[in-house]
Amino acid sequence: MFILLSIVGMGAIITPLQQAAHPVQTGSKITIHVLDGKSGKPISNEHLLIFLTNDKGVPQTEHIDRRTDTDGLVVLSSKDVPFRFIQVWVDWHVLCVKRPNSVVYAISEVLEQGIISQDECGGIKVQPEPGDLYIFARSRHWWEPT
Repeated sequence: MFILLSIVGMGAIITPLQQAAHPVQTGSKITIHVLDGKSGKPISNEHLLIFLTNDKGVPQTEHIDRRTDTDGLVVLSSKDVPFRFIQVWVDWHVLCVKRPNSVVYAISEVLEQGIISQDECGGIKVQPEPGDLYIFARSRHWWEPT
């Protein structure tokens, strides 16, 4: 559980991080599909950093770690996502979006209709279902910084 420290007068109060104004329904899940943006093949057995926040303008420092399965999938349950926004990073890969640091997805949108991230690497076409979040990435070139 995340904790915020608030200063009130001369004392300090520790309070739980405020959760989403519209809590995620119990039993809801988000399926993150991680695909190679050039070939469309699943990126399997790869470490993901998944940042969750309530304010997309605030830099995210807390994250959860997950590893994709053989189909390039990670499933998050409702207890994992009591926040409003999600951002996903794939280790040792470059996301196929123009400005990856600024790309944050609304969890409510993912749950209601599904989201496909931008694919500047190859234009792979997929059809999301509610609860699906498609992330496109490519292997990092040797000359690119890590």
